[in-house]
Amino acid sequence: MLGTLPELSLQIVDAIKERGRMTIGEIVNLTGANRNTVKKHVATLVEINI
Repeated sequence: MLGTLPELSLQIVDAIKERGRMTIGEIVNLTGANRNTVKKHVATLVEINI
């Protein structure tokens, strides 16, 4: 399942595995991605139980 995710989603999953709980702001700072884009990817990850 992880192999089919977009690159940003994989970055988010890896960051959370390393650091534990993170805020949207921390993910934005880490990835450099747009805040709304990060929120969309996180929502999708939650929806598919990752």
